[in-house]
Amino acid sequence: MVKKFYIFFIAFFAPFIAYSVFAAVCPGAPGSSSFVYGQNPIACAAIAAGATGPTGPTGATGPTGATGPSAGTFDATTGATSLTSLVGITGDFLNSMQAPRALTLQNVACSAAVLTTCTTNPTMTLLDCGASTTCASSPTTLATCTVTAANTIVTGTVASSAVASGDFLVWELTAGACAALTSNSVTASF
Repeated sequence: MVKKFYIFFIAFFAPFIAYSVFAAVCPGAPGSSSFVYGQNPIACAAIAAGATGPTGPTGATGPTGATGPSAGTFDATTGATSLTSLVGITGDFLNSMQAPRALTLQNVACSAAVLTTCTTNPTMTLLDCGASTTCASSPTTLATCTVTAANTIVTGTVASSAVASGDFLVWELTAGACAALTSNSVTASF
């Protein structure tokens, strides 16, 4: 009796077991998104042997980005400590980087948290130093941004947008005479 039950069990459930295995291992199997009803199940052997199915449609092309490779941003700040004199830092590097590839400067923006009694508003300048690590040999001014009021974003002026791969870039505070200046920040977007 047990033997007959196993024969019945195998005979009855074998197609379902084969279907499950076939669906799991064979592309185009019943239950897969590429199965076509009426397809010959023997096609699984051809597919498994390396036969290639039809090529699906090509997806849409995404939007084109801005001109030039995108590299992100390059920031600088004078910090959260209030500066009571700009004399000591004018012309000093506030931040520096080396261009990882050719870049195109898109825009600059600057701001300050505190700006008190300025006879000359603070100006941040982005310089392209070329191969010079000291930026002493006639750097190219890429952009300037002058803060005119506290907690106000100012859009700077881009003078030159092309940066060669490997060039050194620095942000410098190039002007400013204020009683107090806090968090004078600037960002360049490439």
